[in-house]
Amino acid sequence: EAGLLPVERARQPRPLTLILQDMKNLGIGAKLRAVGVESLVDAEVIGARLFTGALHAKYNAVLRALSAGEGTTLYDHFMELCNGNTYTTTIHALHSAIWKLCKIGSAQKVFRGVGSSV
Repeated sequence: EAGLLPVERARQPRPLTLILQDMKNLGIGAKLRAVGVESLVDAEVIGARLFTGALHAKYNAVLRALSAGEGTTLYDHFMELCNGNTYTTTIHALHSAIWKLCKIGSAQKVFRGVGSSV
């Protein structure tokens, strides 16, 4: 089927321990401390990881629906997809991770929805 990656090119699941080790190897904690920000805690890493994978659509549905309000198509979609779960804790953890990481990052281009032709 067009647009599907071969299995060997698809993103593979990685244990949290490997992600935490990568962050240590990259010196993320040290970079954060160097700019006066506390290191990421595991909950922040987990929240960010979930956003880059399985919960991306649900987090976006929550944020859009709660901005739009009841009686809107966005709210109905949120209720159907999330059954009213607002994912408060993990969205808060994601926000905290983004806030911390933006202190050591720089603006970059982001490509969304890139097909298999690239």
